[in-house]
Amino acid sequence: FTTELVPGERVVQRWRFASWRTGAFSTVTVALTERSGETRLHLTQVGVPEDDRERTLAGWRDNIFARIRGMF
Repeated sequence: FTTELVPGERVVQRWRFASWRTGAFSTVTVALTERSGETRLHLTQVGVPEDDRERTLAGWRDNIFARIRGMF
């Protein structure tokens, strides 16, 4: 769920896979910056359980960013 929203600048969410232990959440921050007519997206995620880091990274890379790239 979203914990902070600054339109055009930043979205912060608490995030988890259903398979994580009860109560385990990570924090995802998406920051947007504009430079020279381009918008840059910087994503950080902290608090991912160590044993699920690779699956989480692959999910962002393969399911989210690959689809975004495909649209442009």
